[in-house]
Amino acid sequence: MRSGKSGSFVDRVGIRHPSAVRSLAWQVFDYATYFNSKENLVPESRTRKSAEEKQKLKAQQASKPKKIKAPASRRWVPPAFITVGLLGVAWLITYYVAGTYIPFMDALGNWNILIGMGGMAAAFVIATLWR
Repeated sequence: MRSGKSGSFVDRVGIRHPSAVRSLAWQVFDYATYFNSKENLVPESRTRKSAEEKQKLKAQQASKPKKIKAPASRRWVPPAFITVGLLGVAWLITYYVAGTYIPFMDALGNWNILIGMGGMAAAFVIATLWR
């Protein structure tokens, strides 16, 4: 025997037979109990709705009054964005060609560029309303 130890592991634990070792292992960690416990269950997948549940949902949806939205006519959008865009372009062309000969355009100076670009930008914003 080695010094400092009083016998083998089997002697110290008190197990004499191999089947006793197996039962001790199951007592230490019982896999069946571990995986069947409520804490370690994997959540179940959602089940499909039965035909009755689907019919109930349809009946509930049918009983609710549907909100009817008034048809919004957007027929004004194409003429409006074309007109506003062309006015912006016409403003810029007029400023570059004859801006010094027109008194109010000459007084506005470089603000004419902002006015022309603003008209084209406004045309783009109006065009996004078109359905």
